[in-house]
Amino acid sequence: MVNNMNDINYIKINTQNILDNIAYLKNNYPYDHYIVNVSNDAFWHGMYLIQYIKSYVDYLYVNDFHDLLLIRKYDKDIPVIYDGMIHEDNIYDLIMNNTIVVIHDFKILQYIKNLKIKDQLSFLFYIDPTGYFGIDNKQDILDFLEWDQTYFHLLGVMAQLNEKDYDNF
Repeated sequence: MVNNMNDINYIKINTQNILDNIAYLKNNYPYDHYIVNVSNDAFWHGMYLIQYIKSYVDYLYVNDFHDLLLIRKYDKDIPVIYDGMIHEDNIYDLIMNNTIVVIHDFKILQYIKNLKIKDQLSFLFYIDPTGYFGIDNKQDILDFLEWDQTYFHLLGVMAQLNEKDYDNF
């Protein structure tokens, strides 16, 4: 029963349950890396939750630039994968906040190259042969591999593939 109107906005989170869930996943699904999506302010539960999970996961994932900045208020070091809009107003902040950026469009990477930024950009290519969600041209990736890699650090690939597309990429 709610005793006053302030109680309506209160939620109690059992952080041990979260840690138990992470432990269960790690014990039953042995992968090299574990990523937790904390987009939308940890799904409206508060970014303070990262203090509980940061020792148990390898990366945080966000799709909103403001969430990235909020995470950096709490923790400057935990690796964060950013899968949101990239534009002139935020590219420098993404790099300076040590963010791993998901590149969906090769033109964005060319744009960043043309800015001649002297700090390293860590990123993931997102491949989608349909072209709706990511890079659909294998030649773009091959072209990138010919670039001077001094300021670009390709960490890996995310993909939306089915069996018929696998051999093409």
